[in-house]
Amino acid sequence: MLPTDSLLENKEAARIAPQLDRTVESKPHDAKVTEAARLAADARIVEEFRLAADAKKARLAADAKIAQEARLVADTKITECADPKSNAAAAYLITLGVGSRSVVSARLKKIVGFFDSSGCSLYDFSWEKLTPAQTLALHKHLVRDSPKNAPEIISALRGVLLEAVKIGQMKEDDYDLVSHLPTIRKSKSSSVRECSHEEVVRLTGICDPKTIVGVRDHAIMGLIAYAGLRRREVVALNIGDFRKENRGLHIAGVKGKSRGIPLSQWLMFLLNQWVTERQRLHSASQLALWEEKNRESEKLTGRPLPVEDLPPLPENSPMFVAMRKSENGSKLTSSRLTAQAITGIFENRCQEAGIEKISPGELRVYGLRNLMVGADISIMQYLTGYKKTVVAQ
Repeated sequence: MLPTDSLLENKEAARIAPQLDRTVESKPHDAKVTEAARLAADARIVEEFRLAADAKKARLAADAKIAQEARLVADTKITECADPKSNAAAAYLITLGVGSRSVVSARLKKIVGFFDSSGCSLYDFSWEKLTPAQTLALHKHLVRDSPKNAPEIISALRGVLLEAVKIGQMKEDDYDLVSHLPTIRKSKSSSVRECSHEEVVRLTGICDPKTIVGVRDHAIMGLIAYAGLRRREVVALNIGDFRKENRGLHIAGVKGKSRGIPLSQWLMFLLNQWVTERQRLHSASQLALWEEKNRESEKLTGRPLPVEDLPPLPENSPMFVAMRKSENGSKLTSSRLTAQAITGIFENRCQEAGIEKISPGELRVYGLRNLMVGADISIMQYLTGYKKTVVAQ
């Protein structure tokens, strides 16, 4: 209130006095409304964070379940060949990750091939009977003929021999003698070959867009060369990771870390072409399955099944799957493509194009060097998933 007589004598003050009274009286009410709105906004933010956390937890749980199922299938393949409790090679492979088993198996097969030329499998080979002279001869052979892969092959050999000790097939003293080999030091010079633009054009151009295999291989090469993805990141992609409406791609990282990257118009075209083809083939297979069930229903009940909408391709389906050769050409399978399979794809495509072998890592470095021209280093660090700020120099 304004009780001062001098102010009331002023007509203007007298006119605005009631308005001031109403303003002062309304402040507590307005403060309550503002506080309620703020609390409601905070509650909405907390709820959104909770929903996002629940969605992330559910996604991680689903990924963990899929990984566990894949591991059980991979473990079954090993146990069908040999018992890990009595076979050193099987015991070692079953301790590895699913993605590493095919690579390590190939290394162990090279060791077996060096000692036995009769075609003995790595599960039938007597690892516990190796002598120091034999392993030293293998070491010299690898240093001379395969210096690049020698450390990894020797590491696989030590892993099998250590498992032989654990299951009681070899004594610790024998293991120390057999596995005591000179250290193999890799050259400090980079082993990544410089790819020319002409080679990359010929490599990607050999992929026929009229075939399903060509569409798949072109999309894989495009992601490696122009999005900076690693082999393991490519094979880990799911259908739901392709965000068509946002023109982006979700990359699942290790230890729960992930990132989103934008896609160029060309990569959007390649991925959309591949996903569309996958959806078409999925719908065709679902239709064939429904027609088979319909024929069985008509035979048993005399009535056709109701027409149902064909289910779309699940979002957790692998983006890139393996092919199976048949009489009518290559057909898609439901098996996720492996990192080693991508290396095989590159080798075959380079041979078809008549160019020197280009590895997935070399194609990735070629793309990164082009992307880094004039780019901010911190942005490149995020897009490529590097921990350090110094990427491909």
